[in-house]
Amino acid sequence: MAKMKRKLKKILSLVLVLSLCMSMMGMTAFAQGDENPCEHDFVVNLEESTATCAQSGTEVSYCSKCGEKQVRADVILDHEPTSVTVTKQATCTEKGEETCYCELCDVSYTRSIPALGHQYGEDGVCIREGCGHTLSSVGSSFVVDDVWEKSNPSQPKFDTFTLTCTVRTTPDENGQGGTVAVTGWNGKEGNTTSTNVYILIPETVQDDNGNTYTVTEVTCNFQMNTSNQKKGKLMGFYLRAPVKELTVNSMFANQTNLQILQLPDTLEVIGVGCFSGCTRLGAQEKYPVVLPEGLKEIGIGAFKKVNFAKQPRWISRHR
Repeated sequence: MAKMKRKLKKILSLVLVLSLCMSMMGMTAFAQGDENPCEHDFVVNLEESTATCAQSGTEVSYCSKCGEKQVRADVILDHEPTSVTVTKQATCTEKGEETCYCELCDVSYTRSIPALGHQYGEDGVCIREGCGHTLSSVGSSFVVDDVWEKSNPSQPKFDTFTLTCTVRTTPDENGQGGTVAVTGWNGKEGNTTSTNVYILIPETVQDDNGNTYTVTEVTCNFQMNTSNQKKGKLMGFYLRAPVKELTVNSMFANQTNLQILQLPDTLEVIGVGCFSGCTRLGAQEKYPVVLPEGLKEIGIGAFKKVNFAKQPRWISRHR
């Protein structure tokens, strides 16, 4: 009898140990299941679904990994094209187009093909067939023409000048995001000393390859000298680019015909003698000179001999 009791105790102990082990294994599996939930990949089951791409209904889907079922109501399914015909090839810069046929709802429709984007070789030239787009390198220059006509189509008569731009930073692969400095200007062919010139420096310019650049600097000289005099009479200067400094010494000095001046809100510094001797500048109330609120520094003699009809803020000590 005693032997039977000892055997029974051993069996019970073994069962208890096994139960504990199985319980621990189950807890571990449960914990692991929480740590690694299924990243569901639901696939629509068309046979069980009442929704189509033509009318709303119930969408029944099953996860391809764990088999979990998902049901959504009032759903219109996406088209499932059974045939696709490209009607317009996409290029580096332009979207393409293709015609699709959905057998599920017996409907033909068109959809766009994303633009491919440029693919440049080591020489900076796009290698896609028929493109040839080129990235400009830092330090290279190009001339911008017809600035007024592009910025103000109603006033092409002011297109009496050209701008020379020098690349400071190159654009991205889509020809965007580059920066340039305006490093020179010229009068157009046919200009004389009596030709009225109104110079506009826009926020952005394009080179001959279609790359777009933001103008961040102006480093050329507009002062009245023998060379600039031959380009025409500078009557107005419209700076619309996000430039921070005009620091070339005597940049517009002695341009006695300069009447109109427009400066960007970004401007922080006007250099020494910048508008010295521009005796007509701001002389008429209809052409007031407005200085940017963010202006931090005006160089010595920046407005020497300038007689304003309406004096701009904090000008008096810089004449």
